[in-house]
Amino acid sequence: MYDPVDGHRSGYDLSNLSVLLIDDNEFTRRLFTSILGSLNIRRIHTANDGASGYRMFCSSAVDLIIVDWEMEPVNGLAFVKRVRLDDDSPNRYVPIMMITAHTDLNSVMMARDSGVNEFVAKPISAAQVYERMVRILEASRPFVKTTTYFGPDRRRRKDPRYSGEDRRKKVDPTKKAC
Repeated sequence: MYDPVDGHRSGYDLSNLSVLLIDDNEFTRRLFTSILGSLNIRRIHTANDGASGYRMFCSSAVDLIIVDWEMEPVNGLAFVKRVRLDDDSPNRYVPIMMITAHTDLNSVMMARDSGVNEFVAKPISAAQVYERMVRILEASRPFVKTTTYFGPDRRRRKDPRYSGEDRRKKVDPTKKAC
């Protein structure tokens, strides 16, 4: 894992990743650029709001998106929904990491329900960012498409207390899977 004392990482060579970082705060963009650089990530595209971030996403092949929640005129949730649901999205499956100071359960669930893969609470640390990136790499969840949602499976684990029907195991042969 990541050693925050001397900045070394182990386990993954992240040097070939291309990351799109979207945050309206210049200090936060610089901080993330520094953290990503310490992880040997060199291809970092930055944008200061969701609208310019989406344009950059459409014009640059990226492997990971890190997006802040609070931005104007297009916030992070609207950006994520557009990436996941827009027919013109170049990669609806791209991993997305949401960063925010909103850490209440409702906010986390809203981010999850918009299609976010991982959630990082501010204040951030290099170790947190690395751990979330590793989680995306090691435990990528299958994507689910319903009439109201497209994104990573919102369930992280099988709940042994749940005894109801597993609707996702049912397959309708007349419908195409995504």
